[in-house]
Amino acid sequence: MNRTVLFSMVVLLAVAAGQRFTHRRPKPQTALMASDMASVKRFQPMNATHSRSGGLTNGLVVLDPGHGGSDPGTHGPDGVDEKTITLAVGRDAALELRRKHVHFIMTRDKDKYVSLPRRVAIANRNRAALFVSLHCDEYGYQSMHGFTVIYAQGASRNSRLAARLIAKGLEEQHFYCHAVRAETRHLYVLDKTNCPAVLVEMGFMSDPGDFGYLRTRPGQHRLAQGVARGIVSYLHHTKRGR
Repeated sequence: MNRTVLFSMVVLLAVAAGQRFTHRRPKPQTALMASDMASVKRFQPMNATHSRSGGLTNGLVVLDPGHGGSDPGTHGPDGVDEKTITLAVGRDAALELRRKHVHFIMTRDKDKYVSLPRRVAIANRNRAALFVSLHCDEYGYQSMHGFTVIYAQGASRNSRLAARLIAKGLEEQHFYCHAVRAETRHLYVLDKTNCPAVLVEMGFMSDPGDFGYLRTRPGQHRLAQGVARGIVSYLHHTKRGR
């Protein structure tokens, strides 16, 4: 074999190897692109699930544990953050909804920051039937106590209905209702969601009595049961067209 033929074969082998390497190498992605892809996969809605009676639940519920990550929310007397409480209640509420065969997703299921536009986008892109945001309240004095369920000014009839039924569910778990009302401030997650939306202030962290149940697992589980009961009641009402 002469040198010319040998050189040509070496070149051809090198080109072929380079082509195989190029074919296998993934396309470069920025960190933002990778994050967005993970979010889309994470929040892809599940197939609609059936209730025990055989009927479909009426749409998707979005559970939104407030704050998270670099945004701790308010603080309790012993340093417990609002974000920790809302996540615990959100996870428990999700388990309750799963047991009742309700179709749901969460805006976050771990201690991470999720922007307000992202929370709203999760509901709007998935055409949610109801958006429920979980928070804890605070006040300068210890005289304020109880949970509050709020909806946007000029909210739909279904938003008001959801607020009343979630309040009823919490009352059935023996929590004191401070108020069910329209919010005078402009809250992004209430104003920008396309579906009925409510925000539940589950109690005042500034009140020793409220904080006593907000910070404990039994109290958080009772809150989750009340919220889930109200959500299921709302779905049943809207399914019947009431």
